[in-house]
Amino acid sequence: MTDIEKEQTRELVFVGYSYGGLVIKQALVRAFEKADYGKIAKQTRGILFLGTPHRGSAFSWTGWLMALALRPLGSNPLLLAEIEHRSKALLDLDRHFQSMLNTLSNKVKVFHFFERRPTPIARLWLYQWNEYVGSPP
Repeated sequence: MTDIEKEQTRELVFVGYSYGGLVIKQALVRAFEKADYGKIAKQTRGILFLGTPHRGSAFSWTGWLMALALRPLGSNPLLLAEIEHRSKALLDLDRHFQSMLNTLSNKVKVFHFFERRPTPIARLWLYQWNEYVGSPP
């Protein structure tokens, strides 16, 4: 067996934090759909999501405003539009991801870590704005 063949049989584990978890989901779905990269999805044995906004974020608009203001420096606000709370893109991604996992016959173990307490965003006298960072799948 050549070195390349050995590498193609290795088991893979992916770890993604926040938006990185969404990137992993998208990459695995695309790999699963392409014959040239199908082995990547088939060799995946574990995925660890840390604070990944599976259903989007209720306060992505604040990031969108900052990205819009920083556009002259190269910021791209369109990336944040994709993680709008319950966006069609995220719902479609999750549907394709779940379908892929079902096809792989439970060979992939998936773990999710997310906050159970809201993060304080802003405080003004008696009013405090709290939001959850990341969301359960």
